[in-house]
Amino acid sequence: MPLLASIYPGTLYPPNWIFAVMSPGIAINLVVISTYHLAIIGSYRYARALGLNRIAALLAGMVFAFGGFMITSMGQAATITTACWLPWILLAIEKLYRSPWCWMISGAVFIALQLFGGVPQITLYTSLVAGSYFLFYTANSDAVVRGNGV
Repeated sequence: MPLLASIYPGTLYPPNWIFAVMSPGIAINLVVISTYHLAIIGSYRYARALGLNRIAALLAGMVFAFGGFMITSMGQAATITTACWLPWILLAIEKLYRSPWCWMISGAVFIALQLFGGVPQITLYTSLVAGSYFLFYTANSDAVVRGNGV
C-alpha cells in the first residue's frame, strides 16, 4: 500500500517515524505513551493560560488525557495521536492576542501535526471547536477593549 496516498497511516506524523528504527511493539508503546504525555501537558498549559491554579490545571490535564474518549480510543493510535493536539490548538488561540506571530505559527504547526496524525474527522471536530472558541474569544476581547465588560 502506498503510505503517502492515504492520511490514515500517519506516515507524515513525526512521532510515527520511530517505527522505521524500532520494532513495532516498542514503537507503538512509545507513541502511545508520548501521546498521553502530550495530552496532559497541553491540557495543563491551556488550563494555566485560562488562569487555573496548578492543582486544577493538573486535574484538567488528567481528566482530558485519561477521560472516556482517550482511554476507549487507546487501541486506535491514530485517533489519540490526532486528538491530543486539541488543547495545544486552544492554547494557541488563547495566547494569540498576547504574541500574535509566535502563537499563529505555533497554532499552524499544531494543526498540521493534528492533520498528519491520521484521522481527519478529529481535525474537523477540532476546527469546529476551535473556530467557535476563536469567534467567542474575539467577540469578548472586542467588548473588553471597547469598555463594555465581558
